[in-house]
Amino acid sequence: MHNRHHAAIPVGIGWHPWFGLGLPLDELHLKLPKVQRLAVDSRLLPTGERPEDRTFEQLHPLDGISLDDCFAVQQSAENETVSVILWSEKNQLGVEMWQQTGTHAFNFIQVCTAPDRQSVAIEPVSCGIDAFNTGDGLITLPADDSFTARMGVRLVTAI
Repeated sequence: MHNRHHAAIPVGIGWHPWFGLGLPLDELHLKLPKVQRLAVDSRLLPTGERPEDRTFEQLHPLDGISLDDCFAVQQSAENETVSVILWSEKNQLGVEMWQQTGTHAFNFIQVCTAPDRQSVAIEPVSCGIDAFNTGDGLITLPADDSFTARMGVRLVTAI
């Protein structure tokens, strides 16, 4: 992204793909990197609390789980690449969504299960919930400056 404006601008960027593996979500498993869940209030606004969430640190069944949650990646190194895996044990097939973390990168993951339980959004994002108000992860890009962050998706047949 390049800021062509004469002043600094706030930036929050993400990609919002939905994935399905031809099976209901209740038959799939999810694995996240080491994360903290961004706690929200009854209006879904962030409270500022970030409890560690180890639920999906190993492949975990999505059976009966509904998500519309933002997670902060607990990175261990600058420019680290982390992955989220959506896996079908039945078909021995999955999708890996990978993202670069670090300064001016994708340090958050939004995960949202569809109401029909046929797909899940796995969204690499550069900032947390309501970042234009909270500043959580918001990037301030100076005039005539740019940054590049990478993310991608690949099919996996073994984990």
